[in-house]
Amino acid sequence: MAQQRRLSIAVLVGVILLVTALAFFRYAQQAAAQSTSPHAVRLAADWPDYGTLTDLKTHADLVIHGTISKRISSTTSSVPTTVFTEQIQGDLYHRNGYAAGSTMEIVQTGGIANNTTYEVVDDPLFQPGEEVVLFVRHTDTPHVYVVLGGPQGRFEVANGTITPRDTTGKFQTLSGLTIEQFAQQVQNA
Repeated sequence: MAQQRRLSIAVLVGVILLVTALAFFRYAQQAAAQSTSPHAVRLAADWPDYGTLTDLKTHADLVIHGTISKRISSTTSSVPTTVFTEQIQGDLYHRNGYAAGSTMEIVQTGGIANNTTYEVVDDPLFQPGEEVVLFVRHTDTPHVYVVLGGPQGRFEVANGTITPRDTTGKFQTLSGLTIEQFAQQVQNA
């Protein structure tokens, strides 16, 4: 009888260990699946304030119209950044001009690293094929530029008309202008 009881206890302990091992294995599978799922991290930025088109133009080295062609790279340090190339269709203002048809590199805060997308709330990552007018300034790296004031220096183009990316409303009077009308506003600023 004692031997039968020991055998029952051994079987019970074995079943408990088996159930515990299966539960742990299932938990480990779920944790692994979650770690490969894409994540999004929303970043906040404190942009310099460019209150007018004249402010933007004064601080810009170039005002260019073009199409984002591709994402070159993402760098993760304390603040992730991404380098994009833009195919230039024309420049609306320049200190040192770019010819239409050439490309330039633009650095933007945010990027994709380790299956996580880091993106500034009011300045989403550029997308290849996106047509834009950008107020840009040289960085310390030759031939690499940054957009002034994030969304303030970014104007989206759709069907030949301008839409400010800035959501504060200070550039809303420019919404709906054609590229030519916008170019004239830039020249007059």
